[in-house]
Amino acid sequence: MFICRLFRLFLKIFFGSYQFLLPVRLTDLTHNNSRPYRQEPWHECFTTVNKKEFDALIYSLYVMARDDKKLDGYEYYECINRLQSKCRYRVRARRMNEFIIVEERGGHNHAMEPVGTPGTHAGLPKTLREIVDRSFYEDWNNAVRQEKLEEEVRRLGLPHNPRLGRQVDNRIAYLRRVKNLNEMKKIQDQVCVAEENFRGEIEKSPNKEKMVFFATLQFCFR
Repeated sequence: MFICRLFRLFLKIFFGSYQFLLPVRLTDLTHNNSRPYRQEPWHECFTTVNKKEFDALIYSLYVMARDDKKLDGYEYYECINRLQSKCRYRVRARRMNEFIIVEERGGHNHAMEPVGTPGTHAGLPKTLREIVDRSFYEDWNNAVRQEKLEEEVRRLGLPHNPRLGRQVDNRIAYLRRVKNLNEMKKIQDQVCVAEENFRGEIEKSPNKEKMVFFATLQFCFR
């Protein structure tokens, strides 16, 4: 980006204007609003020392952790909506001392692509999707799932679809994220119930002020 700015300044000094001299593609690349997705910058959006606040934020952003891990110190999250059009919203988080620093990139966009002929933009047919779902919940191995899918494709008389494997993988990833999200929601509900019970015990206790004091200390030093 610094080199691009120097180049633009050089042209402006010697030619007065540079827009008419540059090809359309290079002109577009010198503007931030046409930045390719992979080059979109990360923006810090949240900082906390409380793990529960971080978990609540992740839940509210409608994202789940990616299965693959990188070695840059960040944990990456992506949108749970994995239908026909991939959402470009991404979140990453890292620990720095006692702080959890959260950054985001892009924005949620769940616009559906137009459904075309089988094998283009169309999603999995209903019966194939049901087979994939059943294989996930019943923990089939890949060979059994592939055999069932091929039988159903022949029964439906569908043409060859080179994207079928990718569509199946996306469906499995979506089911896995939904399962993880539900498990996280259960944990959050259990934490909320435990906190409510603890507050109830404090209200009923004759040493209410003492219990509140120790609870505050526990919260500050955890």
